[in-house]
Amino acid sequence: MWHTISALTRVFIDTNILIPGLNWFGNPYTILSEAYAKEFIFVISYDQFDEFCRVIEYDKFGFDIEDRDRMRSFVFDNALFIRPKEKLDIVRDDSSDNMILECAGEGRADFIVSGDSHLLELKQFRGIPY
Repeated sequence: MWHTISALTRVFIDTNILIPGLNWFGNPYTILSEAYAKEFIFVISYDQFDEFCRVIEYDKFGFDIEDRDRMRSFVFDNALFIRPKEKLDIVRDDSSDNMILECAGEGRADFIVSGDSHLLELKQFRGIPY
C-alpha cells in the first residue's frame, strides 16, 4: 500500500478511514497503528477534526461516550493539527471535501488516505497521491 514511508512522511487521514480504523480491524486499523507507532506524521485540520467529532456522534454507529472520548483522544494525541490559509474550490460535487485538500496542501502531506469517491476521482492533488 505505502510507497516509501518514514517518520518524516506526512499523511492526511480522512474521517472515513479514521472511524473504521479506530473501531475495527482491517487496512484502516493498520494505518492508524502506524500513526500511533509514529511511523509517519498524521496531519489533520481543525475543521476536519470538528467534522470527525460530529460524525462519531451519529446514531448509526452506536458509539457510547467512552468510545467517542477514546477516538477523539487518539486523534488529538497523535495528529499534527494544521490551520489551512488557502481556501480551495476543486471538488465541486461535495465542497466539504475541499477542506481535505486544503489541509493536505498546507500540511505538506505526502499522501492522502481516503475512501471518498470525489477525492479518489482526482487521483492526486498537487502531486500528492491518494
